[in-house]
Amino acid sequence: MPINYSALCETIGPNQPFMYRLRTALTAIAFWLAIALPVFYLPLLVLGLEASTLLIAFLVLFAGHVLALVGGKEYHRSTD
Repeated sequence: MPINYSALCETIGPNQPFMYRLRTALTAIAFWLAIALPVFYLPLLVLGLEASTLLIAFLVLFAGHVLALVGGKEYHRSTD
């Protein structure tokens, strides 16, 4: 599905304050990270979490996923 750049520019165009545009961008990034990060759970779980480094990697991944879920919960993409 192609991106409607004109609608995107109207939503976060140059007339919007910088902090609003930054927040919108970070929310979008967090949303898509929340979707993509679970892909990395399976390899860690298949390898097992007995090793301390794998357990730490899993916990960091889990914490990052929770942060991404919280940060991206307000994201909405316009569907014109």
